[in-house]
Amino acid sequence: MKGFAINSIYKFGITILVISLFVGCKPLSDFFKKGKKEKVEDIVKKGEPKGVVLLKVNGEVANESDFNEYLNQMLQMNPYFRGATAESLPAPLKENFFNEYKKRIEILAYQKKQKVYEESDFIADYKKMCGLVKDSLLIQRFEKNVYDKISVDDSEIKKYFENNKKDKFKKEDESVSILAIKYKDSKIADEFYDSVKGKGKEEFEKISNKEKDGEFKDFGRVAKEQKGMEVNNVPKSVKDKAFKLRRFPSIEKIKVGKNVWVACFSDKRDVEYFELDEIKPQIEAMLRRNKVRDELMKQIEIIEKELNIYVNEGYFKEKKQMLPPGVKIKTKEEVEAEKKGKKESSAVSI
Repeated sequence: MKGFAINSIYKFGITILVISLFVGCKPLSDFFKKGKKEKVEDIVKKGEPKGVVLLKVNGEVANESDFNEYLNQMLQMNPYFRGATAESLPAPLKENFFNEYKKRIEILAYQKKQKVYEESDFIADYKKMCGLVKDSLLIQRFEKNVYDKISVDDSEIKKYFENNKKDKFKKEDESVSILAIKYKDSKIADEFYDSVKGKGKEEFEKISNKEKDGEFKDFGRVAKEQKGMEVNNVPKSVKDKAFKLRRFPSIEKIKVGKNVWVACFSDKRDVEYFELDEIKPQIEAMLRRNKVRDELMKQIEIIEKELNIYVNEGYFKEKKQMLPPGVKIKTKEEVEAEKKGKKESSAVSI
């Protein structure tokens, strides 16, 4: 139940922070950065326009700094552009973002011209949104107080890396290059095997390309453990043989069902692992997230003791289905008894 509460808080905070798409709002990462405290009036004060004027709509100016701030927020929200900045984007891509930004400014100008902000339902939605933003900021402040006190030292990072290196930190899996040719006739397969036995990969491929009786397959580099959507269609017996061999290149004959495969195994590569320095920041971030999660759960348990809490536990319990008068749900035994009775009645009538 408490784990569910933590996840709900995270999801709630993330949902509300979509509001940061509005130009001028600060992204979540800024709340988690230590440094000089800013006054609220300094944060929301627009100040004089900065940079080149990019757009004017009904007298309102959108300048370069406005657009770059909007663009940086878009980049932070999109995982494909994580780490990029407005300054680092090429001009054509930046222009695509600007076209979307222009539409946004035009819609805002039109809505202001129509005085939508004076409509009662808009005012109600606005007040509701302000309440959600306030709640989100309060939760962020609580999380920030926990986050700022959490640290991860080098010994923890090293220990985690060493304990999980083989399972979680493979750079490249063990792999072998496989060329093979499939025969339906075992005698022809034997003849071909004798002609290529002891030869290298290039000679095997050259001879295979001239072969008309078999079906040639270049499986490429085949990893011992298949990842995600990777598909190479290597017969299991052929693949198993590849990783049992100790000498490369090697040409082997493998029986698979009614067919015979003659395969050339070459260029064996051993498993390669990441070095600690290559992934240290990621491990540190992961360990810190785990610590923050655990500490948040502890802090919630503490504050629950200070609060007067009522939970309607019965609300989520499955309610008994109310049946119409005279309707009864039959048990399994009653159904079986009816079937038995019908069979006996049928036997008597015959």
